[in-house]
Amino acid sequence: MRNKKAVNRLLMDPMYRGILYYLLDNETVTPDEIANLFGFTRQAADYRLKKLHEYKLIIKFYDDEGRVLYKLSKDAVQKLKLEKAKRVTKEEIYRTIKYLPLIPFAIGLIGLGNFVASGEIARGFVSFSGWIAVSFIVYVALARYFKR
Repeated sequence: MRNKKAVNRLLMDPMYRGILYYLLDNETVTPDEIANLFGFTRQAADYRLKKLHEYKLIIKFYDDEGRVLYKLSKDAVQKLKLEKAKRVTKEEIYRTIKYLPLIPFAIGLIGLGNFVASGEIARGFVSFSGWIAVSFIVYVALARYFKR
């Protein structure tokens, strides 16, 4: 159990995750490649790769020229692909909530109908105008967040 916790703690580190996702996209990697990619020394790359190898997330092997290479273990590939599949993109979130500004508009429209039915047309339009303002604020907030 301690090993599983240690692996999960390791996977929470953005550098280790970056290395693993890089390996997911590229079959093999050298320590120099990791050092250059992430902007740290060869020794730091070796340390991180050894740690990942120690927890059996990557496999170490040598090419024909005797260079050290690393690749993902089968367990790590499955784990990362599963995690990647669970991840929701910003675009998917936007597609889901882009109609959110219509909710205050609908509430205002219902309120306007209730005020008109009770004979208070002016009060209904004031209330409706307030809900239109809320709807616009929600729209602007979403547009800014999603940069649309």
